[in-house]
Amino acid sequence: MSWLGYVPKGKLEEVEELARKESRRTNEALKLVKEQGERAKTLEAEMQHLQFEKEEKEKRDKKLMQFSWGPKNKAAGQWTTQFQASRYGDHWIIDMPGIFESGDFKTENIEAIASGKVRFDAQITKTLEVEDGQSQQEARRDVSCVVLVLHHNIDLGEELKRQLNVIMQLGGKGVLSYHLVLTHLDECDPQFKDPDNLPNLYNSPLVQEAVKNMSEQTGIQPCSISYVKNYVTETETDTKTKLLHLKALDRILNSAADQVEKIIDSKLQSSMYDDAPDA
Repeated sequence: MSWLGYVPKGKLEEVEELARKESRRTNEALKLVKEQGERAKTLEAEMQHLQFEKEEKEKRDKKLMQFSWGPKNKAAGQWTTQFQASRYGDHWIIDMPGIFESGDFKTENIEAIASGKVRFDAQITKTLEVEDGQSQQEARRDVSCVVLVLHHNIDLGEELKRQLNVIMQLGGKGVLSYHLVLTHLDECDPQFKDPDNLPNLYNSPLVQEAVKNMSEQTGIQPCSISYVKNYVTETETDTKTKLLHLKALDRILNSAADQVEKIIDSKLQSSMYDDAPDA
């Protein structure tokens, strides 16, 4: 047996509207749950990516330490005794990372190395003295440019200032040129964590302030200071980051080329006076 009831039209529409509202609330709740799930997945993916970058950086740092010239163990006073030298045609690039990490370095030894008076294959003591017994003058090489690499936020102590001043004085005498490269650009101004912002480099107040600070500490003019963003996993194939490094290299090469011209002119003038007849 069944009953057929009568529902007023107004009441039926009210029930249908309530049903629609309930359906919309249900759909919105499901949508919110879905969005939260997607955000959780994105966050998890970002965390995994950051962890991967961290592990890759640790691997690279560990690998690079195999080639470091500076002290492996400062407490034990252990120093490597070899320059890292590479030859390109008639020119040499000499890598000496860590040269300013000791207060035992003698001024005259820093001058000898920086001005090219020490053989590239010479054995170097803890005080940068030459062990092989060969004459420094016999090993003379013309140095075009000394490149100093420092963290942008380093606070130069008196010892480091003394050693930097040796380089500056050699530059003032025309013996060599120099260029300062500041590292960790993305730490100086967080906007440069995004490579797309690198074109804003020279308009950044934070960068300008850092360059001014390092210029005042070192005595190096801002025109001889470059900035680089250190390589990490996501920037190794980034064109803008590579262009920033190439810009720094271009300024270094220009400085070296200017110094080479000065050296050539000096030698030509010296030769001219040597060949001139006595009055």
